[in-house]
Amino acid sequence: MNLPEELERSFNTEIANYEEDQKMPYITPLERFAQEQGREQGLEEGALRRSREAVFEILTARFSSVPGSLTESVNQLNDLQPLKALLVQAATLPSLEAFEEALQQWLSDSDSD
Repeated sequence: MNLPEELERSFNTEIANYEEDQKMPYITPLERFAQEQGREQGLEEGALRRSREAVFEILTARFSSVPGSLTESVNQLNDLQPLKALLVQAATLPSLEAFEEALQQWLSDSDSD
């Protein structure tokens, strides 16, 4: 929606005065929505990162080292559900090879979606 030029100038002046009086900027509903979306995305990315790190920590504690190819494969997962399942499997499966098989199953399932 476009305001007539004179009304738009007046509106912008009022907003500038309000911001100065309140010592805070006016945030439009669209800007507020964008901020909230960014916040939610950041929280999700943080949860994914922490879940991946937990898988790696358990694997390293149990099997001494994690091959780079395995690290790359785990980093391909962008969903918390398989990462949570893999966390349990990292702690309970008898070998690194068994974990790799479980991981490949998750990756093939995600490719077929």
